[in-house]
Amino acid sequence: MPDRPSVAIDGNRLAVGTPRPNPSTDGTLHLVGTEDGGDRQLVRYDAGFPPREFGRNVVCNSGCSLVGVTFTQVDGGGVEIRDPSTGALRATLPRRIGPSTCGKSVSLASQALVAATGCGEMLDGYCSEIAVLRPDGGLTSWFGHTFAEDVAFSASGDFLAGVGCHTDGGFCRVTVLGDVLRSIVSPVYRSLELPAADSLRYYNVELSESGSVLAVSNPRWFGGYGGLKVFTFSGSTFDLQAEIDGGVANDELGFGLAMAANANVIVVTRLRGLSAFVYDRFSDGGLCLSQTLPAASLVRGDVSISRDGRTIALVALDGGLQVYQRP
Repeated sequence: MPDRPSVAIDGNRLAVGTPRPNPSTDGTLHLVGTEDGGDRQLVRYDAGFPPREFGRNVVCNSGCSLVGVTFTQVDGGGVEIRDPSTGALRATLPRRIGPSTCGKSVSLASQALVAATGCGEMLDGYCSEIAVLRPDGGLTSWFGHTFAEDVAFSASGDFLAGVGCHTDGGFCRVTVLGDVLRSIVSPVYRSLELPAADSLRYYNVELSESGSVLAVSNPRWFGGYGGLKVFTFSGSTFDLQAEIDGGVANDELGFGLAMAANANVIVVTRLRGLSAFVYDRFSDGGLCLSQTLPAASLVRGDVSISRDGRTIALVALDGGLQVYQRP
């Protein structure tokens, strides 16, 4: 069975990564034109051991002028940043120290060549790491005692959110880092303890373009109900503004999470009913369910939304791809 594919969309470009789509292939990156539906394979890696798992996570910057793609099992894992027009490699963000596995997640700032990757699985006394590639080509790292299951940049790259759980198996929380492109001294914000989750690998975090709105989800909160939480920055801390829990046991709401640049549209997927929910977010922070998108076999699938909130892409475990255009 292929591993979970991933998708990223903006402008008229859509990137799809598929780690280990078959026993002979160890990851591919495809570019799909949302206007003509054309599909080009940009990168392919042959199968190897340990598996490279190239394409487990994919992200676009503004207009999808750059694509970040993770790999997890080659020399500790990392990120490749590629030109979507040619597939040419622009930069890499590798593991920095220790036995941590990087490439769990990736985020790109809007314009400059700025990327971040989350690393986890603290072993032999090493902390987990969030590594940042700066526009000058230098690297900055932040080390903490929580796994970095997912990361998200603000548009400028000044703020970076990471979500994960304490390495001793205890509490989970979101951490927001500031001054990321220079020297990370200490977190700007750490959330209160998040609900207990019996599976940590599906944590998702999104940060708005301005860095003032934060969303986090996990489908294994509350024993499989799952849920979504939305926070807003008040000037000194993030305050919980809205939350949605799965309706019934095994709803598993929150497998996929995506947010428009201005945070006015939030998309979250669930396992039960094979659905993706589109919420409009109002100025007072309230959430209103505006659409329910039917998703064929969207089991542990990924979701992406364009910066303007008008185009939504869903990809399923079996490789099925759906693109919706909002008015």
